[in-house]
Amino acid sequence: HTYTLKEWEGLQDTIFASPPCRGAGSIA
Repeated sequence: HTYTLKEWEGLQDTIFASPPCRGAGSIA
C-alpha cells in the first residue's frame, strides 16, 4: 500500500534504530 507520512516516519524510526545492514535491507 502507499505509506502515509505517519507510517513512513514510524518506518524510518524502526530502520534507524536497527543495525545499519538491517536498516539498508528494510529500505530495499
